[in-house]
Amino acid sequence: MTVNVPSSQEYSSSSFGKGAAILYGYSESEDEPVILHNLCAAVKVSLNSASGISVSKAAIISNSAAAPIAGKIIIDPKTGQYNVSEGLASINLNIEEVSLEGDGEQSFYFTVPYGEYPEGFTVKFYDSENYPME
Repeated sequence: MTVNVPSSQEYSSSSFGKGAAILYGYSESEDEPVILHNLCAAVKVSLNSASGISVSKAAIISNSAAAPIAGKIIIDPKTGQYNVSEGLASINLNIEEVSLEGDGEQSFYFTVPYGEYPEGFTVKFYDSENYPME
């Protein structure tokens, strides 16, 4: 089975965007129910509010070329083992503009294939003037 973890995901203020949380399943026979499993894990990054700052773009980037976080994935639905056939190192959130004001925080959610990322991620936010914040 081949699935696509999107490199462009929709921003949602309270969870991950539609179509980003991919499930896979397997059934031993027509008489057995399909058991669904998550292919992706959610990465939540929160920013503390600061008066006058707006976020117009957000991206998460894998710090290892050997650990892509998006692209075409070939998965064995019976075992859950997968291989990335056309991997991408970054995911962008589609954001119109999010204003950070007050004393609270705003969270941003990305979904990445489950697994280990020993070198971690870099997360970049861009303000309304396209200046980066890491």
